[in-house]
Amino acid sequence: MRAVFIALLVAFVGGIAAASTVEGMDTTASLLFDTDDNYGTTTRNLRTNAVLYDDERAMQIPGNSKLAKLLSSKGPTISVKDKLNAWNWIRKKDSVDTVFKRLQLDSGIDKVLSNPKIMAWVTYMDLFNKKYPDKKVTMVGLLTKTYGNLRVARMLQLMRNAKTKGLVGRLMDEQLNAWKDAKKSSDEIFSLLDLDKAGYHLFRSPQLNSWYNYVVMLNKNDPEAEMVNILAGWYGHDGLAKIFILAEPPLVKRMRQIEVKLQTAMERQWLNQNKSPEDVFKLLKLDDEVGKVLTTPTFKTWLGYLDYFNFKKPATVDAISVSTNVKITNAVNLPHSLMADQKVPVKRLLRTAKRTDEDDEERAFNAAKIDDAFISLKLDKVSGNLFENPNWKKWTEQVAKASSNDVDDSILSSLTRRYKVDGVTTLLASAKNTPATSELAAKLEALRLKQWLNAGFEPGRVFGMLKLDVSRAKMFDSPQLEALTKYVALFNSKHLRQETTVLQLFSKHYDGDDAFLKVLVSAENANSVGATKLKNEMVKSWLDQPNHPANVFKALKLDEAGDNLLSSPILSTWVQYMKAFNKQYPLAETTMIKTFTKSYGDEKLATMLEAAKKVPNTEQLAKNLQAAQFSQWMTENKTPKEMLSVLKLSSQTFNDNPSAAIWRSYNKAYAKKFSDTDFAFQP
Repeated sequence: MRAVFIALLVAFVGGIAAASTVEGMDTTASLLFDTDDNYGTTTRNLRTNAVLYDDERAMQIPGNSKLAKLLSSKGPTISVKDKLNAWNWIRKKDSVDTVFKRLQLDSGIDKVLSNPKIMAWVTYMDLFNKKYPDKKVTMVGLLTKTYGNLRVARMLQLMRNAKTKGLVGRLMDEQLNAWKDAKKSSDEIFSLLDLDKAGYHLFRSPQLNSWYNYVVMLNKNDPEAEMVNILAGWYGHDGLAKIFILAEPPLVKRMRQIEVKLQTAMERQWLNQNKSPEDVFKLLKLDDEVGKVLTTPTFKTWLGYLDYFNFKKPATVDAISVSTNVKITNAVNLPHSLMADQKVPVKRLLRTAKRTDEDDEERAFNAAKIDDAFISLKLDKVSGNLFENPNWKKWTEQVAKASSNDVDDSILSSLTRRYKVDGVTTLLASAKNTPATSELAAKLEALRLKQWLNAGFEPGRVFGMLKLDVSRAKMFDSPQLEALTKYVALFNSKHLRQETTVLQLFSKHYDGDDAFLKVLVSAENANSVGATKLKNEMVKSWLDQPNHPANVFKALKLDEAGDNLLSSPILSTWVQYMKAFNKQYPLAETTMIKTFTKSYGDEKLATMLEAAKKVPNTEQLAKNLQAAQFSQWMTENKTPKEMLSVLKLSSQTFNDNPSAAIWRSYNKAYAKKFSDTDFAFQP
């Protein structure tokens, strides 16, 4: 398998040496993505991988670039040419829209601030507003007219950092003031920025910061309380509590601060409204979760409020110790050891404890009769398609007589008791492949999906029920994965604010994209349709964020692979992402050698490549990368003499140092490239 992807890498890397000569140039790539050395702070887990709006390092602008000066807090330097152009447009009475389009600022939101003509536009806008004060137009107003509030807000937050307080800061202020002048409410902006659809992605949405700043502008006294009211209005208190617990974790300091402030404000608001633990128990809809309270995500939120409530109001009589009331403990299935020192609201739990077991006993009796009939008809001995067996019809007739529920529901329940969820999945998949039984199998499958949805099963729970948390042969083309995929689609259609993906479920189980990708590429059916689809979805998820290949490289822990880098099974997927990224974001284009060098440094990478040249499976790839590295050194004007210190070579140890072979190869390549240069240095 490794030989296959190494061959693909070799084909791709072959042209790197020639292309790498542009790597030393100052580009505008860092305007869009963090490509500076600071990417080293990227979180390892791609479920929490680095995005581009970190306060400290969201956009690393090269200090000597023109755009850095343009965006800097010191203010841009306006060229004479820009001034003349702006004055000429004013003289000709060109409209704001005309100039905007003439400068091609309508060609894409991601290209606006990297457009070299932007200062001409800024100058023109200032002159226009000065000459026509009654027709004032803001820059952000025109950007919003062209691209919409959401895209502008996202772009500004992605560009936000200490080095971009000039123009970006001005645009941010203009956007907030435009909303305020239009008398937009906090609720309206929340919806305008699509935060009502963010769900579990809330704290990964850069526009959340724009909304937060706007709420602070309108309500300086207690902005977090207003935000909680709006969030709860959209998601419900139970939905908001789930977001705090289950949402993708914030990746940047600013978002982490906002999350903590909001969660604290929610509990403080409950206390200020004199909500008892029992009130919050109902507010979080835990009274609908009898028998499974402990596994409900919002139960943690309730326990947190319980501590807060008992601390603030220790003498309240509405709470009692669970350890003194066995009936209550049993009613909610809470272990005594876990809850011994906790306190819980009484009324709802006491009502639950008074339930009779008559209905349960009747159902258990009927279920036993149904299961016994299954065995007596020897259906438990059937191999192959169970539904084709002659005794199947006899059994379903007995089910109809013994069951007080829907017959199909009772059939499915009995099969699940015998074969478990994953076993029934295999059984249904087999039956769907036979024309005579496909309709029945499809009906039972649809019923099961509906049952899970009505029971409120989170996709993560179904993931475990289908035993996808246990490696199996051909797992990525299994009926279990197909069943999960269908349920996720159904769940997402009914829970738009809690959307998830199959990929996210796998990544969560394996503790990150890096670990799951290793499982994926090492699987028995790694090149199957199902596995390939998941790999492609992973690449797309990185691209959608978007995330620079350098950050993905670190998040996949390829910066720790060392001498095993070129033979790493996940390297090919990273290369696939890099190529897709370069195609979509040409201004931020990077190469393998540039990324490798950032992680390992010149000397370490050089020794790694030299060692890889001696391994048959990585020999050609290593040669191509070494040629690219040499080309990069030449682009950076590093002479063979200068490379002696980089490679830690000295005249005393030269002949005994393994890096001497690298230096000789570079010396030879340098001589070929600069044949008319007096470079011939010998140690």
